[in-house]
Amino acid sequence: MTTFDDAATWHVLTCEYPPEVGGLASYCGRVVQELARRGQRVHVWTRGDGEPSDGVTVHAAPDRWSVADLRRVGGELDATPGPRRLFVHWVPHGYGYKSLNLPFACWVALRAATGDTVEVLVHEPWLEFSWWRPRQSVAALVHRVMMRLVLGGAWLGWVSIPAWQAMLQAYARHTSVKWLPVPSLVPVISDTHGVAQTRAALAPPDSIIVGHFGTYGPLVTTLLGPALETVLDHDPRVTAVLLGRDSNRYLLSFVTERPDLAGRVVATGTVSDRALSLHVQACGVMLQPYPDGVSSRRSSATSLLAHGCAIVTTAGRLTEPLWRESGALDLVQPAALDLSAAVLRLLTDDARRTVLGRAARELHQRVFAIDKTVDTLLECGSETVAA
Repeated sequence: MTTFDDAATWHVLTCEYPPEVGGLASYCGRVVQELARRGQRVHVWTRGDGEPSDGVTVHAAPDRWSVADLRRVGGELDATPGPRRLFVHWVPHGYGYKSLNLPFACWVALRAATGDTVEVLVHEPWLEFSWWRPRQSVAALVHRVMMRLVLGGAWLGWVSIPAWQAMLQAYARHTSVKWLPVPSLVPVISDTHGVAQTRAALAPPDSIIVGHFGTYGPLVTTLLGPALETVLDHDPRVTAVLLGRDSNRYLLSFVTERPDLAGRVVATGTVSDRALSLHVQACGVMLQPYPDGVSSRRSSATSLLAHGCAIVTTAGRLTEPLWRESGALDLVQPAALDLSAAVLRLLTDDARRTVLGRAARELHQRVFAIDKTVDTLLECGSETVAA
């Protein structure tokens, strides 16, 4: 039997970590920093030059995770004192070999079989099978074999969305799969003057700002673009602000289609956490379409909850009951007309926006706050488990 206590050391394996930009990097950074703040000893194994911080030792791991690379990392791990708690952030596309790195999956399983206590947090499980894309179907099959390997020997499996629990439990032969909610990845900055300055720089004083925060993938922009056009056409007071990575690229394509709206749409590109928080707080309504519905794995949504935003978003097959039960968002069907109509209603209803903002903060604090995430990890670590 192995009992985790204050002597256990965390070893976090991740394909992204700050200063890299992205949801996974931000997530790992926030969790690691909170673990260190709680007095945990943490090592991070990541590609490139990870950002060091108090209580965290960062090791430069390989980009490709070849067999030779894995042998080297394994030797370095073995040289660290035990017991070792190996926390693997699983994204199949993140570990090289065009997402088909079977040796890496075998190596994780071997670490579990030879003494490390392995936990796997599944951020993305696999590709789907496709009749029309044989190569994708081959990759989808390999991804499932890899999932069997990494979860099969793990002490514990985690998922970022409850809808995946039952699906992945079949791949975890000797363990349970639990939900680990994704917290806000953008710290809330309390600076009223800064928010006012940001707002003034974005839009005229009599404007209402409608924002979107995301990475502007095609499935999202198919809904976002027409909804924004309708809102801007119907209410001349509105300025649209596009936040997040690739927002400049999307702005260019948007104004190419609608050059008459060019003066009323602004993009920030990638900015600091502080600037992003101030921009979010400057928005009156956030328009957040998700083709499969808002869910607990959407860090953009949980970040907006933490900021107390009035959010219009979509319900879909992955949307958990808690979103509707909380009353924290305006939920509509994934259709551009439904999204734009909900935004236009909110723009004329100050009281409703206030109610949504208050409920959003409460939902984040109750379910998604970073201290809840780390509490869950530490409570599971305090249990006595089979070695």
